[in-house]
Amino acid sequence: AYDHNGDKQEAIDGYLKSISLNKDYFQSHANLAFLYKEQGKFSEAITEYNEALRITPSNTIALFYLAYCYNLNGRTQDAIDTYKKATGANNNFFDAHYNLGALYLEKKSYDYAGSEFVEAARINSTSSQSYLYVGYSYLRLVRTEENLSAAVTNFQKAINIRSNYGEAHYFLAVAYDKQEKFTESAQELKIACEQGYFCWSSATSGSPPMINATNPTQITTLSTTN
Repeated sequence: AYDHNGDKQEAIDGYLKSISLNKDYFQSHANLAFLYKEQGKFSEAITEYNEALRITPSNTIALFYLAYCYNLNGRTQDAIDTYKKATGANNNFFDAHYNLGALYLEKKSYDYAGSEFVEAARINSTSSQSYLYVGYSYLRLVRTEENLSAAVTNFQKAINIRSNYGEAHYFLAVAYDKQEKFTESAQELKIACEQGYFCWSSATSGSPPMINATNPTQITTLSTTN
């Protein structure tokens, strides 16, 4: 456990030596992959995670981090496929469902994104962001009253968990606007503005800002861009 002492290169050398003595030792490959990941050496990390998974194919943590490295290495479809393997091995893996939903948002596959965030919310019913992105996915689908109502419901769930959630108030305003509930929309937009969130109104041309899920490794507020 060299890495616990902060000497990353010594740790790497130790794991490489361990692998040279036993190439089928899962833990050495997985630990080496993790260190490479921490150093931003994603190609090397991918190689080692694949070696670890050759030995223990259903290890969900290795699958999760492999998917993460694929994504940051520009291999989005490989990341999606690997997150799907992780959720297939453990359907209650919140982080994997959440990150998979984030990648589907990037690809504008809103139906698939919504399904993954629904699963994330099922696993962690206090995740306000999961409900936000379920709602956002419905908002971006074909405009039907059913989809808009589902968007409103999920934005409201996010707000019930976190009353000062500016993004949720903002997108709830957008959904109300699309339902032509202009009074409710204005009320929610006012709350969003009071909380310092970027404001959009029915007088603004074009679509509301896209949620930018480019860094799905941490469950934090994702930024919005036009």
